[in-house]
Amino acid sequence: MNKNIMEYDKKIIIWGADNRAHRFMMDYNIPEERVAFLVDRKKEKQDAGFRYILGCEKKEVCSPDILNDIAVDEFLWVITVGQPGEIIEELQKSERGGVNTFVYPSELLPCRNNLALYAMWAYHLENENRRNLSVADLKEKYNELFNNKKFVLPRMTMVLTTRCTYRCKECIEMIPYLKKHEDVAKEEVFQDIDNLVSNIDECVFLELIGGEPFLYKDLDAVLEYVVKEDKIRNVAIVTNGTVTLSEDMISMLKHEKLSVIVSDYGISDKPRIFVDKLREQEICVNVLYEQEWFSAGGCEKRNRGMEELKRQYDKCHAPWWCKTIYKGYMYACIRSIGLYDLGYIDKKQDLLEIKSNCREEIEEFFKRDWCDACDHCDWYTENHRYCRAGEQVNSFES
Repeated sequence: MNKNIMEYDKKIIIWGADNRAHRFMMDYNIPEERVAFLVDRKKEKQDAGFRYILGCEKKEVCSPDILNDIAVDEFLWVITVGQPGEIIEELQKSERGGVNTFVYPSELLPCRNNLALYAMWAYHLENENRRNLSVADLKEKYNELFNNKKFVLPRMTMVLTTRCTYRCKECIEMIPYLKKHEDVAKEEVFQDIDNLVSNIDECVFLELIGGEPFLYKDLDAVLEYVVKEDKIRNVAIVTNGTVTLSEDMISMLKHEKLSVIVSDYGISDKPRIFVDKLREQEICVNVLYEQEWFSAGGCEKRNRGMEELKRQYDKCHAPWWCKTIYKGYMYACIRSIGLYDLGYIDKKQDLLEIKSNCREEIEEFFKRDWCDACDHCDWYTENHRYCRAGEQVNSFES
């Protein structure tokens, strides 16, 4: 388990047919033919199969029952889902000999700043631990964190613009349906950054998002501003890879604090050209080959009970991973922005005004155990369904 993955010469079976499987194959340059198949407990994943990139042959996704039919020790098992210990134990029970396993992302390639990996691993552990801990246990652990002298945020996102080159039907931010598509004034962004860092000891990962952030006219000024902030350790620009970058922007992206995350939905060749250009310039870039999303469903109120809302909120990423800053407010999740803009929710539960000297309010905001947006969303409910990533509605001017 501790060997470098390149030292193995066995065929690979990936446990987990999701975006982390894509990331693993990209990070380690794994050829498609080296992967025998994937394993996933979800029936819908088994039915859909797994495609590494558009145009490649689909890989079979099997149920864990496959362990009864194969020689487990003849493969390298790459585990990309939570609770890897339980999966390893399950593999070991299926084989008397040794089993070669590799946990991703706990054993990642070195990168220019290992704190970025800490943020990814914090997400992985959080998912694993939440399955084993009650809500009361989690509150106790978070109280311990916030009562410590250090207030560290693993991740925060910040919206710079609601303009976009795409008009995705199932956009979680509901960008196509917002009342206006506009940039946030750079002075307001600077103020939001100042107010954030005045209340925390460190933010490991700040993601700048849109809309499409490379449409944001003052992106260069914001990047210059944020890389100088010592309390923000890493900055990622999340893009769909459809905007042609200037030479000045490409030069700026070489800064050691900066990286680019590209979402490729397989509906255009532009993201691949975009990624090739960045890699030629040795810019830190990660690609998410997203072929399907969870559908959040419509905006209408579901009228769920409080206990149901709390269970849904606890299962979602929002409590610990998806807090978002936009125009002076911190939102419970990215969907809250669109819901508030369209008048479906109010400020009381899902929004917090970000000011200087409001550390206690931010801590309490993170400790909340439900949000109103959950009653307008089907993620992590029995009604959730998958949808085609990047499916477009009628185009509009950016």
